[in-house]
Amino acid sequence: MKQLLAPLEDGKLVETIRTNTLEFDVTAIATEDSSGIVGNDLWQVTMFGSSDPDGLGYELQPQVQVLNRRQASMDLEPGGQIEYGRVRVNFDMSSISCSQIDYVCMRLEKNPSTKRDYTLTAVPDESVLQDCSEVNCGGL
Repeated sequence: MKQLLAPLEDGKLVETIRTNTLEFDVTAIATEDSSGIVGNDLWQVTMFGSSDPDGLGYELQPQVQVLNRRQASMDLEPGGQIEYGRVRVNFDMSSISCSQIDYVCMRLEKNPSTKRDYTLTAVPDESVLQDCSEVNCGGL
């Protein structure tokens, strides 16, 4: 893979609120020479909050596998891309203040429960499998 695009399309965070709905538009773009893959439960996307624009350092409230079953099983054509579409996530702010979070991030990974044997290779490095968006955060 050469890029994960996961812009935040809708939503904001409110301190002390457990239910903060965020919507992302997620696409994974493969390198031109990548092989295709078909199967079930191929992909996993983890969403988390961060104070860093690149999502480095401590991950706030990580949520493993925010894709639904259909999205997690989407095929990749050789050299193509996967348009997962809208991914809706609930972000719990009950124990986080706005001063701790400036970005929400998504990271693409191989689903550890897939039965397909494949390698998810990031080109040029692992940073291309992660995308962060600035998020609005406020009090009640």
